[in-house]
Amino acid sequence: MRPVRPVRRTMCGGRGWPALGLVIGAALVFSCKDPPKEQAPSPEAAAPVEAAAPAPVQNNNPYTTAQIQKLVNPSGLPPYSGATGSVEGTITVRGGEPGRAEADFSRCPDAAATYGTKYRIGPANAEGHALADAIVAVTGYDAYVPAKTDYVTVAFEGCAYDRRTVLLTFGQRIDVLNRAKKQMITPDIEGLPVLSLRIAAPGSIAPVKLYPPQVGRFKLIDRGVLKYVAEDVYVLMHPLHSTTDLKGYYRIDGIPVGRATVNGAHPAFAGDAAKEITISANIVARVDLVLTPGGEADAGANAKDAGANANANAKDAGGPTKPTIAPIR
Repeated sequence: MRPVRPVRRTMCGGRGWPALGLVIGAALVFSCKDPPKEQAPSPEAAAPVEAAAPAPVQNNNPYTTAQIQKLVNPSGLPPYSGATGSVEGTITVRGGEPGRAEADFSRCPDAAATYGTKYRIGPANAEGHALADAIVAVTGYDAYVPAKTDYVTVAFEGCAYDRRTVLLTFGQRIDVLNRAKKQMITPDIEGLPVLSLRIAAPGSIAPVKLYPPQVGRFKLIDRGVLKYVAEDVYVLMHPLHSTTDLKGYYRIDGIPVGRATVNGAHPAFAGDAAKEITISANIVARVDLVLTPGGEADAGANAKDAGANANANAKDAGGPTKPTIAPIR
């Protein structure tokens, strides 16, 4: 049975998820005293205690596997193992050239090619221009599809990251690689307490691991001199999503057969598009979407229908319907 489509709400359920910061782990110091004698538990101690929120930590996932499963697969469904299909296409934006972004690129002038405009466009076509860094999410399927890995990799090279929009499934971390030849980076999640700088030297092999603390929208920033870096990061509750490249192209594989909806949006402006399709086994469906900016978005609050009711509809199926992207908190 297909899950009931819930009332539209933000990725944070309209109320926000518990905010988690980062804490420093302390070493346990044991004395040589004799162990205390056993005592009968008091009535207060015997009373059930509500489970506490996961202890926030600096370099580890703040959630256990059980807590992740409770959120993304509350009905405890087995992972989908049936036939799957794929969807691919392009996202086009109508309108003229995007406005210039106000940022200081003096430390790395080549970064202007990536961050110099409010959003990136590619070649012109009959509808407008190919839209880079757009969010595409497949929703509305009746199955639980787990993420294939526990991380998403982003790479810094030539003064910029390889994309401006990063999508994760709840429970995944961000692995940041520095492939630059000279530039050191200090990546971090904006809004979280700074306990120490996470430094990635030029050409380093080991990634810097970042753990967004909850479902929602965040910013990947640089704590050092690269103040122009501001990657949009979305933590969703399902894995069937992708972002477009500079030609506006995307592809999503592993979609359960049957009815589904392809949703498209962009963090930079209000405007969305969606199309219902039928997924067939071993077939790549073609879905091209056109977005109309319709004005600046308020921190992404109006970039509708490509990321969050995936969260609301995760109940009963683990797979979402039409999502709504929440604002940065």
